[in-house]
Amino acid sequence: MKKNIFALFAISLLSSMALVACGSDDDYDPADSVDDYVKSEKDLDSLECTTEREGMVVYLSEEDSRKVCYGGGWVDIAVWRADVEKMKKGVVADDTVSSYSNLPACNYSREDKVFYVKSLNVNLMCVDGEWLEYALQSIPTSVSSISALPACLPSVVGAIVYVSSIGERVICSDGNWTEYKLWLSSSSSAKSSSSYSSSSYRSSSSSVDILESIFGKCTSARKNEIVYDTNGVVDYYNASTYGYYYCDSYGDWSSPSLTMIDTVGWKAGTDGEFREGQFSYDSWADNYEDLNPLCLIRNSSMLYYVYDGGWREAEDLDVCLLYACTEAREGKDYSFKGYSFHCSNSKWVADSMDMKTKKDWTNPSVTYGELKDTRDGKTYKTVAIGGKTWMAQNLGYKDSTMSTTDYACNDNRDPGCATGGLLYRWTAAMKVSATYGNGSISVDSIKSPHQGICPAGWHLPDTTEWRSLFAAAGNSASLLKATDAWKFTTYTSYTVVMPSNTLGFSAIPSGSKTSSSFSTDNAYFFSSVQAGSSYAYVAIFSYSSDGLTIDDYYKTNYYSVRCVQNAASN
Repeated sequence: MKKNIFALFAISLLSSMALVACGSDDDYDPADSVDDYVKSEKDLDSLECTTEREGMVVYLSEEDSRKVCYGGGWVDIAVWRADVEKMKKGVVADDTVSSYSNLPACNYSREDKVFYVKSLNVNLMCVDGEWLEYALQSIPTSVSSISALPACLPSVVGAIVYVSSIGERVICSDGNWTEYKLWLSSSSSAKSSSSYSSSSYRSSSSSVDILESIFGKCTSARKNEIVYDTNGVVDYYNASTYGYYYCDSYGDWSSPSLTMIDTVGWKAGTDGEFREGQFSYDSWADNYEDLNPLCLIRNSSMLYYVYDGGWREAEDLDVCLLYACTEAREGKDYSFKGYSFHCSNSKWVADSMDMKTKKDWTNPSVTYGELKDTRDGKTYKTVAIGGKTWMAQNLGYKDSTMSTTDYACNDNRDPGCATGGLLYRWTAAMKVSATYGNGSISVDSIKSPHQGICPAGWHLPDTTEWRSLFAAAGNSASLLKATDAWKFTTYTSYTVVMPSNTLGFSAIPSGSKTSSSFSTDNAYFFSSVQAGSSYAYVAIFSYSSDGLTIDDYYKTNYYSVRCVQNAASN
């Protein structure tokens, strides 16, 4: 399940409850790991499950139940757990970081890469621009001997177990159980040569002696002290620490986090002040190269830090805007190149259609016509573009012949589809038998113009008409997208231009629906042209690109409809 950063800890705790057998629901106190409280399910109508709330947990006091924001809706914890179980995989970590904040950007260059996060004891995989968590296998926290250790499988990478017979903790790494002290302080080559299985053991006393001979004993009085080897012995011994170590809570000299060594020696700054880190890793040298072209910073090889009551690694949006969401700015709004952002929990939240009650997204500077659908009395604005007259709003017609599987409405996001219109299956949009959802219909039956579900005198556009619309816009989606409706994306490999809706088409991210879930980021419009037995061509508007495309998608998916006036009536 994809999670945004603010919900990670709530979800991690719930994962451990479900997968590491920490206790049953009967033992669970509802006050634990809950982000908000409401009385009943009816109260969730005012607390939409948006992308920003993905993973948020609420407790319904009158119903004594918990729900989690998942896939665009509020679902029971048990349902969420079942989905998490399906997603469990065994993965081998490609790299390790000390904490979630030290993860590099999840961009296309790291797609499918796996990082083990020490502080959370989880593996995270980069999938479609977000870090996806895979639960660790349940294992004991301690065993009596090395022979009692479970197999070091990919599903338990990063797990730490105390072995009482040797009085040491060991960690599952690279297919072997390795002494934790040695694993923290050794180079990758030393780790591989000093690991052991249940039948062998290699002492790490030599590595401990080296560190203590340089820094002295790591005592409770020196807890969190950061030390530096001026003679370069440690830097040679473990180059990734840049010569720095710190005294951890276990009495060990440990490798510090990137944040610790990047900011060591820094004094307090002013609120929102930016500074570049003192070091950078080669593997992270492209940290900001994929930032949105609208951002103020791109292609910096150094990590940025911001002062927020203390130095912390700057969020991607902080760097993009060069204006940080700090504790002092909590609740504030900020405008950037036409986009709006809200500071919440030390993170910028990009404003979008989901956060507005606006229902009319047309351009007040454009002269519109009007279409009244006599079938249900609804009226729609129309606009002339490239010699064709188009509906400037999504169709929302539903008749008595349609079944509940013919259309969809994401009521959690757009109650009654009052803003974005209905989402239709292709067969419903075409007004043909549902059997053609997985079967080809003869060309003679869908000659253009094909009225389909459109009002009399109007028809479902074919691919030629969609391409003519795109050509009239110079293939620039910004001229056709409604302003203030589309979210800002931090990372993109495409050129994104702020929507201007100059031509008045007023496309909004009305989203889509597959057989199981809603998506709300983009806009998809059916054409009247099929692409084989199970597919039809769809016009696509993406939040992460200014380009316009037509591609084939399943006829059984649900997409929006815009109608075009018949030529004889233009």
